[in-house]
Amino acid sequence: MKNLFSVSLNLYWYIFLLAGLLSIGITYFYYRIVVPQIDKSKKITLIFLRALVLFILILLLFEPILTVKNKFTDTFFTYVFIDNSESMFYKDSNDVRDLMNKFIDDLNNSGIKNVKFFNFGRDIRETNILNYGFKPNSNQTNFENISRFIKKSEDKIGTAIILSDGNINSGTNSTSNFTNLGLPIFTVGFTDTLIFKDISIKNIRFNTNIYKGDNTTISAAIYNSGFTGKSIKVRLNKEDEVIEEKTVTLSQTNIDRISFNYIPSKSGDFNFTINTDVIEKESNKSNNKKHFQLNILENKLRIVFISDSPTNDFTILKSSAESDTNRIISSYININETDKYLSNPKINIDSADVLFFVGFPTKLSRNSNINFISNLIKEKRIPFFFLLNGETDLSKANSFVNLLPFDFHKTTNNKINIQADFNSPDNFLITSKNSQALSFWNNLPPIQYFANNYSVKGTAKIIAFGLNKSLPAKVPLILCDNSLGIKSFVMFGENIWRWKLQNSKTSKQYFDSFIDNIIKWLVLTDSNNNLIVNTDKSIYFRNEEMVFTAELYDEKLQPIEDGEINLALWDNSKSISTVFSPTGNGRYELNINSTFSGEVKYKASYKKEDGSFLIQTGKVIVNPDKVEFTNVGRNKAYLSNLAEQTSGEYFESESFKDLILKIKLINTNQSNGKIITTKFNLLSNYFPPILIVLLLSLEWFIRKTNHLK
Repeated sequence: MKNLFSVSLNLYWYIFLLAGLLSIGITYFYYRIVVPQIDKSKKITLIFLRALVLFILILLLFEPILTVKNKFTDTFFTYVFIDNSESMFYKDSNDVRDLMNKFIDDLNNSGIKNVKFFNFGRDIRETNILNYGFKPNSNQTNFENISRFIKKSEDKIGTAIILSDGNINSGTNSTSNFTNLGLPIFTVGFTDTLIFKDISIKNIRFNTNIYKGDNTTISAAIYNSGFTGKSIKVRLNKEDEVIEEKTVTLSQTNIDRISFNYIPSKSGDFNFTINTDVIEKESNKSNNKKHFQLNILENKLRIVFISDSPTNDFTILKSSAESDTNRIISSYININETDKYLSNPKINIDSADVLFFVGFPTKLSRNSNINFISNLIKEKRIPFFFLLNGETDLSKANSFVNLLPFDFHKTTNNKINIQADFNSPDNFLITSKNSQALSFWNNLPPIQYFANNYSVKGTAKIIAFGLNKSLPAKVPLILCDNSLGIKSFVMFGENIWRWKLQNSKTSKQYFDSFIDNIIKWLVLTDSNNNLIVNTDKSIYFRNEEMVFTAELYDEKLQPIEDGEINLALWDNSKSISTVFSPTGNGRYELNINSTFSGEVKYKASYKKEDGSFLIQTGKVIVNPDKVEFTNVGRNKAYLSNLAEQTSGEYFESESFKDLILKIKLINTNQSNGKIITTKFNLLSNYFPPILIVLLLSLEWFIRKTNHLK
C-alpha cells in the first residue's frame, strides 16, 4: 500500500502576496523605533511574529478553505480458478486443452500483474501454470469451496475468473456465497455446448419413516433431452425384485414425474433403484439408473397408559409421550368399581411396547386385571413406567412385587413436600448441560411425597433423590432397574405436572425431553443405543469419499472418549479393516475412499471391559459409474447467473480475448488508487485562533524580558 499526501488553499497567489507585503510593512513601521534599543536578531523575530499574525488575520477575511488529499494505492490480485475435474474432458479433450493453453498464454502476456492460478475440483490447490498439463485428477466439482477459499485469503483480490463447464456435483450451487464476497466473478464456459441426447433419473422422493405394512409413495423425475414423444419403461426395483413397472411417454417439457406405490412386507434396510430403458443414441447411459436406500421400520412405538383415575399427572405424562408422532398412544382408565375400561381402540394392552402405570393399582382395581397385566409383563418382558402416588395401593400389588425395583414395608398417607435433586452419579436422563437447563432442573417446584417405608433393591439405580428438612437424609425419588431382563422406571410422588407447567415454553421442552429419554431407555437395548454408526450418504459413486461417524456410550449413556471402534467393510471382491478416530464427547469419525462397487456391507465393533462386544452393522451402495459423468456438457445457465449476480460477466471459451481486455481495464483502475479528500473551513476552525494566541504570547514574552514599552 502506498500513501500520497497533498495540501491546497482556495486563494489566488496575488492575495498571498498582497497579504504578505501588507503585514510586513505594517509590522516594520511598528517596530522601526523601540525603547530601549534591542539587538537586531530580536527585532527581526518580533517583526516576524507580528507580521505572521497580521498575515493570518488578513487571509481569514477571505474565508479560506484548506483541502487535504490522501491517495491510497493497494496491490490487488486476480485469482484464476481452473476446473480440472473429469467432466471437463469428457469430449473434445484436445480442444479444451488447446483453448485453456491459449487463454493462459494470452493472460500472461497481457501485462496484467499479480495473477495467481489454482486448480479446483473437490479441493483447491495453487498451481505452477508454466508446467501445467491439464490432466483431470478430480472426480468432483465443488464451487462452494471457491467462495470459502476467497473469503479466507489474506490477499486483496480485485477479480476472480472461473474456467469450468459449470456442472456441480459436490457442495451447493448457491450464488449467495459469491455475492457476499463483494468482488466481480468472471466465468468462462468450456466443453461442448451442443445438447446431448439423454435420459436421466433425478430427485427421488420418499418418506423418511416408512413402516411395515403401510402404503407409501416413491416418486422420481425423469429428465429427457432430444427424446420428446418417446415411450419408455420405468421400473422400481427392490434388490433384484421388480416392485412396479410403468410406461411413460416423454413430454415436451423435458421433465416427467412418476410415482410408485409400495407396501413393505419386511422391516430393515433395503436397496432400491429406479431405472429406465436405455435408448441406443443416448450420450450418457450411466444416469438411467439411480440407487437409494429405505429403512423400513417394524412398527410405530405402541405405548399404553393405565390408571384408575384421569389425574393431572396422567394427562401431562400422556401429552409428553404424544409429542413424538412416531408413537401410538392408548389409554385405559377404570372409572368405577367394575372391570370395564375406557380404551383407545388403536392398540390393546397385550400388543404394547411400553406400559405407563399412573397411580395403578388402587383399592378399586380388580385383582383379575392386576394379575393379567403382571403376567403379561413377565411373559412378553414389556418395559414399564410406574408412578406411585397417593392413590396407589401396594397391598394389592403382590404380583408386581418381583417386578418393582424396591421393597415396601409399611404404607402411610402422610404427605410432605419434597424437592427433587438430580445430582446423582447414575443420572443419565438430563442430557443438556447448559446453564439454562441446569437452572431449570435445580429449581423445580416441590411435589408431594408419601413417607412410606421403602428400601431400594441392590440392582436398582437411583436417578434422583428427594430433599426435605424434616427428613433425616435424602430419600429415593426416581429409580430404574433392568436386573430381570425387564426394564422398569419408578417415580415416587404426585403433582409432577408442576414441573412441566411451572413457567415458560422451556419448561415444556425440558420436561418432554425428560419423558422422551425415559421412553428411549425403556425400549432401547444395549446393542442399539450404546454404539451408533451412521454414514453421510447411503449411495456413493466410485472414488467418492465415504464419511462414517460413530457415537459410543457406557451403560449410563455417558460418552466414552477414548474407545477403540473397529470398522470392517466388504463387497463381493474385496474387504478392508480400519479404526475410527475420536473427535471428542464420545464421537468418532472415519473417511474412506469408495473404491468398492455395488452393495458394500460394514460392521463396527467395540470391545467392552467385560469382554463382550457392541456391534453395529449396515450397508451402503457404491455406484460403479463416476459422479462426474452423470452430467456432461456446458452448464451455461449457472455460469451466466453466477457472473451476473456478482457484477461480473460470462464469456464463451472461444471469446476469452474480450475477457482479458476487461480484466486489464479493471486492473488499471484499481492501480490508480483511491483518493480521500478532506476540507477545512479555516474561518470556523479552532486552529487559526490558537496559533494567533501562541504567536502573540511568544511576542509578549520577548517584549517583557527585554523591558519594551
